[in-house]
Amino acid sequence: MPRSKKGKRGGNSGKGSLRQEVLQLQLSAKTALSRPGKNGGRGESGASDDDLASDVLSHYSSASESASVLDEGTGEVVDEQTAQEETEDKLKQCIDNLMDKSAKVRLAALESLRSAFSSRVLYDFLLERRLTISDCLERSLKKGGGEEQAAAATLFALLCVQLGGGVEGEEGFKMLRPILSSILIDSCASLSARQHCARALGMCCYVSASDDIEDLLKCMGHLESLFVGAYPLGDGSLPSVKAGTPALHSAALQSWALLCSLCPASRINSMVNYHLPQLQACLDSSEVNFRIAVGETIALLYELRRDIDQEFEYEDCDALCESLKGLATDGNKYRAKNDRRKQRSIFREVLHYIENDEFSEEKIRFGVEVVYIDGWMRRRIYDAFKEVLESGVSHHLQFNPLLRDIFGLGAPLILDSSVKAIKISRTERHLFNSAAFKARTKLRNKLHYIVSTTSQHVTRLQLQTLYAYTEKVGHHLMTSAPGLRLQLPAKVAEEGTSCVSNKSTLGYQWHLGIRLDDNRESVQPCQGTFWHYGAERPTSTTAAAYNRREREIRRLRSEIKALNKRFKTSSPTEKEGIKDLTSKLREQLCRVRRAEHIRKQRRKKERRRVQFVKDPYSFAKSLLCQQKSGSLSSSKMEVEEVLAEAHSDPNRSQGLGANCNISRPEKPTTELNAKEPTWQEVLDVVRKAKSSAAPGPSGIPYKVYKKCPKLLKRLWKILRKIWAKGTIPSSWKLAEGCFVPKEERSSAISQLRTISLLSVECKIFFFFVLARRITSYMMQNHYINPSTQKGGIPGFSGCLEHTSMITQLIQEAKWKKSDLTVVWLDLANA
Repeated sequence: MPRSKKGKRGGNSGKGSLRQEVLQLQLSAKTALSRPGKNGGRGESGASDDDLASDVLSHYSSASESASVLDEGTGEVVDEQTAQEETEDKLKQCIDNLMDKSAKVRLAALESLRSAFSSRVLYDFLLERRLTISDCLERSLKKGGGEEQAAAATLFALLCVQLGGGVEGEEGFKMLRPILSSILIDSCASLSARQHCARALGMCCYVSASDDIEDLLKCMGHLESLFVGAYPLGDGSLPSVKAGTPALHSAALQSWALLCSLCPASRINSMVNYHLPQLQACLDSSEVNFRIAVGETIALLYELRRDIDQEFEYEDCDALCESLKGLATDGNKYRAKNDRRKQRSIFREVLHYIENDEFSEEKIRFGVEVVYIDGWMRRRIYDAFKEVLESGVSHHLQFNPLLRDIFGLGAPLILDSSVKAIKISRTERHLFNSAAFKARTKLRNKLHYIVSTTSQHVTRLQLQTLYAYTEKVGHHLMTSAPGLRLQLPAKVAEEGTSCVSNKSTLGYQWHLGIRLDDNRESVQPCQGTFWHYGAERPTSTTAAAYNRREREIRRLRSEIKALNKRFKTSSPTEKEGIKDLTSKLREQLCRVRRAEHIRKQRRKKERRRVQFVKDPYSFAKSLLCQQKSGSLSSSKMEVEEVLAEAHSDPNRSQGLGANCNISRPEKPTTELNAKEPTWQEVLDVVRKAKSSAAPGPSGIPYKVYKKCPKLLKRLWKILRKIWAKGTIPSSWKLAEGCFVPKEERSSAISQLRTISLLSVECKIFFFFVLARRITSYMMQNHYINPSTQKGGIPGFSGCLEHTSMITQLIQEAKWKKSDLTVVWLDLANA
């Protein structure tokens, strides 16, 4: 592993780019001032901080590797370029929120950016905005609280990883290094903020200042000033520290160990001589995480020193090995079980390396590639990046040139779609393993053999002969005897065995009349008896068919039946006793039956609950809807007669007149929006529409407009012309009809439901744009009472509310034992 990293990206960070960032920052500030709201930092969409964070997370998930993303509203596939533009807009909004007055808004923006930076490579996006982000992070580190400082430090470490080891990252590190160092050594600052600053300082220095020995030594000095506070005092005892400080010492020690991998060989010798005895004393610390960090650092220092001098031996190596051996076999009960397990695992590896100079190699898979961790220095580097990137470390190992250069992976691989298709998902792998496990369990339960012997010595080849015979008859023999799977020829096995029926053993008794020597040359008699209990495991039908209560019910019924028979032939004195005994048995039988009924109902309810949670729509459909099947077999004349009767009105030309029962509404306070359809309205409609919707007479589905933005733009211009002229195209007045069966085995026209399919363009114009405007107009002027009218109103779950209301009324009627009348109205051909 080279000490200096290659592949640092260069950049043109001249005055022109800086001027563009300043202008962009000024425009963002003006936009923020012109926006309504208390904080002045929200976007035009008015989305909350949590929504903004979730939107960014939805686009920057480490699990999404495909070239398309899902639309948030409908779950349909959206163009990659459109999704990329939306995501960049949201990231820009998060960057704007870093300058908000509210600490909560700034903290949410930091968390959103942290999730995005850790799960994707955004070098091109951040290259033009690095100075803006660095300025915002500097403000958060200087003026923010402890939580905000910790989040800003973590985000700065991610920013350095994104920018790589080029000039851009060095500029940001030189700007924020003094602030991170001041927070780190400030004893009044928050412990969480100091801990995150320690990790950020180590990572940023490793990435951005590996070639500057002066900055490297300064950072190591600041980190060293922290963890030396855990070193033993003059009398050899460890100092007492307050709660939370060992975590700070661990973070500082691990960051210092990371930077040790960049130190020149001239300084490693002095560091080992000074720190190794002190770290050996720190192995007696009461904090398990600090002990583990100390042990790993000791192994790292050993590795660095042995790289310089292969014959290096620590002068107090025996005492160090004794301490490590005690921790590797620690079984004290006052320590937590997980802590003991973790400690023993780490210190076994450390002890093995110090004693034998051997490291147990680790293999880390990501995608189709593998990273080999073959040393303590390489492990510390990987753990440091894993602490910063968290779950996104696999993605960065695949696509980040910085990490690929550090771990020697070369340029990022470009995989063909056929290679990606080979990889099965975690769910498919889980289902496959479950099915295989179930099949194995079934087979093992079906074929179960017990083998025993009456002789004191049974040779290996005797078992082989028995195995060959069982293979011949089509069964399997399960035993732990060595060499059992070596088969003999069927002829030898057949000649050397005899099968004698023995019903008393519920199976077969096999006598081996020969003994085959290991050299297979001589055959000698052998007195050995093997017992084989059945070809299949004997099962109890009663145990499998009935549970405990059901068996109790059967027993009570048989006893009652026997008492009734005895009652007929008993004397009058005996009959009184039989009556009392029978009545007690009947009471007991009723109690057991009631308990069994309750148990069955509970299990039935649980099964239905699981089915409902798994798929509510299918479960409700199975309860309320009957099976539907069939096809239309009526003649054309019959179909036309039914359609004419259902869709025509002879009194259509006659006016209905005024209805005195309907009160005249008040004048509207909000006017109807009569402007032309806007681009955003049409775009929202198409995005939220289902791609699987039937296209209608035009034959153009929604998917065409989803995939072709320019075509959708042309449609929007046509809709504006139609709105301006007020003329409806004749093709929109036509509908394509189809027949859907209402019941099972439907064939007549009366058994099928008619559905009219309109063109997609017509539905966009009328049923979405215009209908939404009319609904908004009716709701804003209070022409619709949502307490009674639920259907067709956005924001109201009408079916759920009405169903809950009726359920409550029915339950109250049952409790009060009162009458309740529910009237269901079904309009024909509605």
